Amino acid sequence: MKEPMWESMEEFTAIRCGRADHIHRRLVAYYRRMGFIVEREVEGGKLSDLPHLLIWGGVGTRMNGDVQRLLRRWSKALLARTGQTVELQTS
Repeated sequence: MKEPMWESMEEFTAIRCGRADHIHRRLVAYYRRMGFIVEREVEGGKLSDLPHLLIWGGVGTRMNGDVQRLLRRWSKALLARTGQTVELQTS
């Protein structure tokens, strides 16, 4: 049985910290390299931003990623640094 999509999704928000916009841009670029995609920009000026502001604590870029896909993509590279190996199950 295939698991529901929401069970394997992960959310990140690259928070904007005051004047440090360059840090925000670097976080977004890093998350994109990891395989996350931009879901929405949370600016704080709309009522629809309120849940995101309450959960994440600030304005920024909300991103989603599939955990299983991220693990398949990055586990070998991460474990190679420690000398370990792992077998990932595929559905």
